[in-house]
Amino acid sequence: MEIAKRFFDLPYLRGEIERDQRRLEELRRAAEGSGVSITGMPAGRQIADRVGKNAVLMADLEVQLGRNVRRCMRELTRMTRFINAVEDSLMRHILFYRYVKGYTYPQVAASIGGVHTADTIRKMHDRFFAGCKKGAGRN
Repeated sequence: MEIAKRFFDLPYLRGEIERDQRRLEELRRAAEGSGVSITGMPAGRQIADRVGKNAVLMADLEVQLGRNVRRCMRELTRMTRFINAVEDSLMRHILFYRYVKGYTYPQVAASIGGVHTADTIRKMHDRFFAGCKKGAGRN
């Protein structure tokens, strides 16, 4: 089912965004730290312009990052609509914490409280999506 794939892909997309943000910050720090030092001596043979190369990498990364952030926002909007349409209140909470907030199963269980453990939350989650797949196959 397409919605299940989107749910499962979102954490990876968030991971890509975080990775790209860290890389962009590294490139910015490298660009700030790469000042020109004038010593009066001829410079060594440098084949590449590090500052120019970093500027190009940063520009490309910013475009990619912006695209992934917009995609993530679209997916979160779709998921929120899907979650709001789920009839079972407990399942809405599980899906919200797991996918919108990005919680792990233990964090979901702690947020919901009661007698629910991380394992029971995971099993309920898995049964829900298994039911969605069976329902989609009937069409």
